[in-house]
Amino acid sequence: MKSKRNGKIEILRFVFCLCVLFYHINNDLWGGEKVLADGLSFFSHGRTGVEFFFLVSGYLAAKSAAKYKASENRPSIGRSTYDFMLKKVKSVFTPHIILCTLTVILLTVDGKMTFGKFLDKLPSLFFLQATGITDNYFIAVEWYICAMFFALVIIYPMLLKSFDFTSRVIAPVGSSLLIGYMISKYDKLPSSLVPDPIISPSNLRGLAVILLGVFCYTLSEEIKGLDLKKQYRFVLIAVENVCWIISLYFMVSTIQKKYEGIIVYVLALAVTLTFSRSFDNKLYNNPFVMYLGKVSLTVYLSQNLVRNFVKFNIPSASNLQYVILVTILTVIMGILIDFICSKIQKIKLTKNVDK
Repeated sequence: MKSKRNGKIEILRFVFCLCVLFYHINNDLWGGEKVLADGLSFFSHGRTGVEFFFLVSGYLAAKSAAKYKASENRPSIGRSTYDFMLKKVKSVFTPHIILCTLTVILLTVDGKMTFGKFLDKLPSLFFLQATGITDNYFIAVEWYICAMFFALVIIYPMLLKSFDFTSRVIAPVGSSLLIGYMISKYDKLPSSLVPDPIISPSNLRGLAVILLGVFCYTLSEEIKGLDLKKQYRFVLIAVENVCWIISLYFMVSTIQKKYEGIIVYVLALAVTLTFSRSFDNKLYNNPFVMYLGKVSLTVYLSQNLVRNFVKFNIPSASNLQYVILVTILTVIMGILIDFICSKIQKIKLTKNVDK
């Protein structure tokens, strides 16, 4: 049976997840300044891997909205948006709760958790850390999840209300204006730690790049509809792969951060072209690749817990040992959390069948 998921996107989920992990390891050990050779760093720009996830989220949101537009018996926009967001929350909620619980246990055992700190972090249990209620969190890397929810709850009903206008006009124009604004103000795409009195810059970042992902869907569908000759299809494949190579090179380069805005568009073109074609070959369309894509979420969410564990409990580890330990333990933890979540999901499905 042909997979409904794009195998190349799935394996790239795992690759960019590791890029973000290595970026944080670089920050832990070298303050983000580790240079390996002339022009080559240890993932000093690995944070840009988050833009890949934002772009894919925007693409899939537009794809879902297009199905709504094509359906005959459509629920209200409010109900459809609620169902869409509920599905998104459910997809991350179980690993989120498990890792928040483990984080509290670890910090308590290591003497780093007080009742006051617990209360400060509590809003993050409900994905509210990017709203201004608190600047503390159980899982720091979840700022991406919060920003994604914030953006989707705005963009999705707009797509349902007016798909063509939102995807063809608001998405490209809005994303360009927001990306340009952030680069001009912060000289980079701002992180979750940048303060702002009105709105979290991380929310703007998510909104901008997810809007661009929506436009990627529109362009991808246009390309699918073209009857291209074989040589032109090869040209598009070549451009696609060059874009991925440029994006990955940027993450390990020492190029200035202000060029992140350009790399977002390079990533967007790569995402557009990758989604515009199917992958029937076994290199991408196989259970192992699909599993890597599936487990990338839990690997991504596990990194804070593992990094804290190694810092607090193995302080004598050398830099190389830290890199190896954190990488291996994060992947193992992600796999274990995914396994537990799968078992919980099976229990829920069994109960529903029994009813």
